[in-house]
Amino acid sequence: LQKLSDIIDDTNSKKHSGKHKVSKPQSLSNSDLLKKAIKTFRSGQYEKAFDMFQTLDIKNFKRATANFYLGECSYYLKKYEDAIVYFKKSAGLYDKATYMPTLMLHTALSFKKTGDIQNASRFLNAVIENYPNTKQAEIAKKN
Repeated sequence: LQKLSDIIDDTNSKKHSGKHKVSKPQSLSNSDLLKKAIKTFRSGQYEKAFDMFQTLDIKNFKRATANFYLGECSYYLKKYEDAIVYFKKSAGLYDKATYMPTLMLHTALSFKKTGDIQNASRFLNAVIENYPNTKQAEIAKKN
């Protein structure tokens, strides 16, 4: 993971501005906001969900999860360079999360979409090696 993290650092130091609009404060508890944000994400409302997850990150609540979903929202909004940054941050905060196979696969596919085939290949191979019996590994093999 450290090698993959270094790759992302090198790639994104040149590309990512890291700027997004900050959402308005929420009146829900952090736990309820997380539940609402996940529900909003699953309904395909990625921009709205992004704002909620960004609020959670700012509030330092479940930051690894919030950054994973910030990456997922960015990924589905086709903001691949941003997605890579959020995925890296999430993995750096908690690399044992159950969503790691998806995080690594979507990092690989984001690199592929940005034209960085070498790093995409490294992440695809890491998914296959580290999570061999998952649907993410099957997708990685096809890519």
